[in-house]
Amino acid sequence: MTQAPDPAIPARKKQERSQLSTTRLVRAAAELLVEVGYEKMTLAAIGKRAGYSYGLVTQRFGSKDGLMWAMVESMIVDWSRRPPRRNAATSLLSQWRPVLEGLRASAAKDPVSLRALWAVMFEAVKPGTTLNERVRELHRNQREGTARSIRREIESGRIPADFPPDATAAILISVLRGLAYQWLLDPEFDYDAAVEALELLIARLTDSPDAASNRSDDVLGSAAASMPEVEADDEDASS
Repeated sequence: MTQAPDPAIPARKKQERSQLSTTRLVRAAAELLVEVGYEKMTLAAIGKRAGYSYGLVTQRFGSKDGLMWAMVESMIVDWSRRPPRRNAATSLLSQWRPVLEGLRASAAKDPVSLRALWAVMFEAVKPGTTLNERVRELHRNQREGTARSIRREIESGRIPADFPPDATAAILISVLRGLAYQWLLDPEFDYDAAVEALELLIARLTDSPDAASNRSDDVLGSAAASMPEVEADDEDASS
């Protein structure tokens, strides 16, 4: 007796093709964004590089902003899939560590995608765009989530009570964005060492027992070495 074909197979293959085309389009967008910038990048050029039509790009994402946001989401989702370390509770460090490790891994293995991600973040400062609304909401959620973790750390006595949760959360996220800006601006900036140092600072802020204290001097020293020295002139030095 001939077995009837599984109706789920065509649907599965269609979904796989859709996922593949999305991956290729997002990758093409990242490459073009880094090469020519947001303004000069076009949906037609993205489709051509990925091997698809302009019509598919607009059908899938609607606009350039929509495609850029899909790229942001794909990277954030990938980092969130990183397994937590053993005994990792809902601490500030356990919340931030997957993101920081994801950033360091991306910088080492796929710097084009990471540079494109940060370029999108800074492009979103332009008001009145869909990208602005989505990235603004992303930052609000990140601040709120980090502030909640800080409040828990304060309640458990791991962070001093005089640290304002909302402002401290804003500072941590601003540091992360500032490191990205310096990395985009200066190819000699040691982004990996700086992000590693930020993880250590968060661990020390929470007095985390899994902070590798014997590595602290090396990590902070490496980050400091990546910063350019500013020499004062004679007049400034004497004042």
